[in-house]
Amino acid sequence: NDTFANDEFAAHGRFTFATGHEIGVRLRWNDSNLGIPRDYFNVPAPERHQTRNSLELAVPARLAWGRFELETQVARTTSDLQLVDPGNPFDRSSAESQSEQGRAVVSFRPWAGLWLGGGADWERQQASTGSAFGPGLKDHHQRTAGLFGQAGWALGQWRFDAGLRRDDNDAFGAETTTKFGAVWRGTNGVRVRGSYGEGFHAPTLADLYFPGFSNPDLSPEQSASTELAVELGSGPWQGSVALFSTDFTDLIQFDFVTFTPFNTGRARSRGVELEWGFTSPSWSLQGNGTYLEAEDRASGDRLLLRPRESANLIATFRPVVGPQRFTLHTVARFVGERADFGADLPSYSTVEVGAAWHPAQVSWLETYARVENALDREYEEVATFPAPGRRWVVGLGGRF
Repeated sequence: NDTFANDEFAAHGRFTFATGHEIGVRLRWNDSNLGIPRDYFNVPAPERHQTRNSLELAVPARLAWGRFELETQVARTTSDLQLVDPGNPFDRSSAESQSEQGRAVVSFRPWAGLWLGGGADWERQQASTGSAFGPGLKDHHQRTAGLFGQAGWALGQWRFDAGLRRDDNDAFGAETTTKFGAVWRGTNGVRVRGSYGEGFHAPTLADLYFPGFSNPDLSPEQSASTELAVELGSGPWQGSVALFSTDFTDLIQFDFVTFTPFNTGRARSRGVELEWGFTSPSWSLQGNGTYLEAEDRASGDRLLLRPRESANLIATFRPVVGPQRFTLHTVARFVGERADFGADLPSYSTVEVGAAWHPAQVSWLETYARVENALDREYEEVATFPAPGRRWVVGLGGRF
């Protein structure tokens, strides 16, 4: 009873009714059924399963006139989650949720080199839960509203950015965060940049109230991040090195033993990231590598599921002669050792290869195929949850 079936439909459309004026729609529907082989007490449950149905609808719009531009979006998401075990009538739960979102941003360029922007966003989440032992929540809701502004100023080889944001959550109060950044552009493709930013993240309704997997005592997560980077290269070669550090207060993590989220009082994540790339008319080679130190500053323990070393390499080939109707690619990925509850998880690497072909007679059609985990590696991203082995994917895509 460890099967998974999933059906999904997604559609995107955009209509331009005048220069700089457009409206769009995005729709995504998902229906899945997950077999769960054991119950909470690790007893085999051959009929236990979870179904989930969700629908997302968003309507973005953009209006531009002169030096002004307005971007808006409204969206709605609904989800219905059911856990059922015909062999155990007491092992049943449900969760229905919905959210509405709205966002509007106005930007203005009074003169060359100066950009001003500001706006607001709003989100309301609502959830109802139930189980065999009671109805649980009934239309419990949470609202977050935000106001923000940002300015960018280019002066010679320099560019400066500054931003301010105010979030107001009806359950956790209000918080103000700031961001600053500066970039210096030298000759021969040299660029130096630095930034500082703060973050505020309130627990979601799922974090707080989802039956059996929540913690109503969670606190909001706050963070402060800094980054310093140097970018080099012009022409076909590009590269960069970046130092980064983030300090967290009340970081929200998930305990895969109790299956509930919890706050880590103070935590720090810092490291260095290297990126490099080469591009020619027919070849593209991109790579990156990261060394990360992430720890709970109170206990000194490593933060869960954060590898010290990770790297990716992506190669793409497109012919420069002939009809140029196909593309070949390969992706190599390495994830280092990382901490989890009970034991450290070993490092692993995977390889993906794939191809895409565009028929010359039907320009809007694309056929594609890829092999994920082509070397059939056995590994676990989370302890006791084996990742899929070799997987073949074949599909058709169309663009109108």
